[in-house]
Amino acid sequence: MSVRVIFFPCCFSKKIVSRTDRIAASYKTDDAGCKVVSFMCWIVAARSYFKYYLHKSIFILYIMKKYLYLILLFFKVNHTHAQVVFCPPGAEWHYASIYLAEPPLSGNLFNTRIKYIHDSIVGQDTCKVLQHEHFFTVCNLSNQYTVIKQKGDTVFFRNSYTSNTWQILYNFNVQAGQTWVTAINDGIVGNTHTITVQSVGSVTLNGFPLKKLSVTDTYFGSCYLSANVSIGSTITEKLGSNGYLFNFSYLNSCTCDYDSFFGPLCYQDSSFGVYKFSSRDCNYFDTIKVGLPELQLQSGKLLIYPNPAHDLLHSQLRGSDISIGDWHQVITNNMGQIVIAGKRDGDFSVDIHELANGFYVLQVFNANQLVNSTKFVKN
Repeated sequence: MSVRVIFFPCCFSKKIVSRTDRIAASYKTDDAGCKVVSFMCWIVAARSYFKYYLHKSIFILYIMKKYLYLILLFFKVNHTHAQVVFCPPGAEWHYASIYLAEPPLSGNLFNTRIKYIHDSIVGQDTCKVLQHEHFFTVCNLSNQYTVIKQKGDTVFFRNSYTSNTWQILYNFNVQAGQTWVTAINDGIVGNTHTITVQSVGSVTLNGFPLKKLSVTDTYFGSCYLSANVSIGSTITEKLGSNGYLFNFSYLNSCTCDYDSFFGPLCYQDSSFGVYKFSSRDCNYFDTIKVGLPELQLQSGKLLIYPNPAHDLLHSQLRGSDISIGDWHQVITNNMGQIVIAGKRDGDFSVDIHELANGFYVLQVFNANQLVNSTKFVKN
């Protein structure tokens, strides 16, 4: 009897062919028996092929099971963050402001609104158009429209005050210590705002988990003060800044009559609902304005010294009977935020040494009526 060695098609792997070759070579058979051996070797090859890929599949499933939690967590985090859309349908912000002048002419309290009105195509991007009466926190010149777009976690904006170039409004993809830069030009003075992130946290509002940044805005102050000014604030997803949405001051505000930002009232959109920053209604100052006759400033003259001031600011109110009524005063920074408030009895001195260097406004009220106001500089 001759020895036959069975060779198999090359479509099998080398390991499988080698194994079946050895099995076939161990047999001594005739032509008829060779067919039986060949059939048996094919079975062995198929079995080896099946076991190899079965083991490989089991190994892959083991790895997937081991790291499935981490994979799901990764996609969950990214998916959750992507859901935080800035300025969704129905987005609207309400703020309280007051009109002042130099010398003061009126002190009417009024409501300022920023509203998402429609979409617009700019280049290849679908952008959102915001309508607002004011852009700066003080000294606004005319009604404005601003276009915004969101790329990932960064919100960009453009209008005439950015020379129609895209600038960063908010960047939520940052860590503590990182910065972003925004260039503003009010038509007279150009300036660069460097926003430094002090800390990154989170807050849940209306059932929505939102990222919250504590930041410092540093820019070169103009007007009476030629030095770097730093203003602290917080920025929250959906809401924006806890000051004004566009938290920039008109840099040439020492030469104009102006409206002064008082503070945020509320934010709302179609899915988020209404969030109030205080107990006041979204239209609080509109109600006051309708319910009271137009407020007229009294003849009292407000004198302050020294100006600029460093430690103590002294003020005198002439021409008004301070003993009649409920007198109080507030000091606001150049973002319109109240930094000092208190009762007033006659002449007044206030410690301002803890205030940051910059431009401030002192306002004196009798009950809810503004009597007078004046500017000063802390250095």
